[in-house]
Amino acid sequence: MLFMVLANDASDAGAFERRMACRAEHVKVMDASREKGDCRFGAAMLDETGKMCGSAIILDMPDMAAVEAWMKAEPYVAGNVWGDVRIIPLKIGPSFEQDFGSKHQKAA
Repeated sequence: MLFMVLANDASDAGAFERRMACRAEHVKVMDASREKGDCRFGAAMLDETGKMCGSAIILDMPDMAAVEAWMKAEPYVAGNVWGDVRIIPLKIGPSFEQDFGSKHQKAA
């Protein structure tokens, strides 16, 4: 099952510094998740000046419990970088089913 994680960084003055302090570890987690097949896509969200201010991630996990367990180990969660986080279950549209393999084509 696919899930979208939309995470806005915290709005306090130290949020960006915390992001940068955790970033190398976050990238390691994302690399490992991608290699394992748990993460299909990830990107930093940018503000109007081009500064990183959040994250958009597509996870491929069996259920919400697996996503929640993954989130507990995510450095941006542990480092209090992300403030407002939404986890949204997804259904692949017909135009994109071929990109995600047969295990997602029959998803409800």
